[in-house]
Amino acid sequence: MNRFVFLLVCLLITGCSTHLNNPPRVTLADMTIGDVTVFETTVEVKLRIANRSPEPLSIRGGRFDISLNGIELGEGLSRDSVTIPGLDSRELVVPFQVSNLTFIRRIQRLVEASRFEYSLDGKLFGTGFYDYSVEENNLIWDSNVDSRPARYDRYGTL
Repeated sequence: MNRFVFLLVCLLITGCSTHLNNPPRVTLADMTIGDVTVFETTVEVKLRIANRSPEPLSIRGGRFDISLNGIELGEGLSRDSVTIPGLDSRELVVPFQVSNLTFIRRIQRLVEASRFEYSLDGKLFGTGFYDYSVEENNLIWDSNVDSRPARYDRYGTL
């Protein structure tokens, strides 16, 4: 009996450690404007969840905060469940409620910015014992960087 319990615990630890060593990666895939009212705008944020483990990953929702250039847009909540096959990804659409008054006061900073970056923080709620923290910072656009392709001669020099 003791050997059976020991074996069961070892199997549980081994199976769950796959996702601990390869936590899912969450990135911003798209944003669209939804309903607009006087005080609030709904922004539909499409997140890509990449399962970097060979085992399937079951998610039962999440909580996220998103900022653009350091300006917090709001909090998004999702209770949608998704199962992501091993070494694959799925999209999760999360509605964010954005305060129009707060956003209007800060929009000038966004319009005048020469860089555009976002940060995403939150938590994915997994099935069983594990939840996954989400921290993603990404530069989307920088007007100070020359985006033209480099031209090389036939010897590989600029």
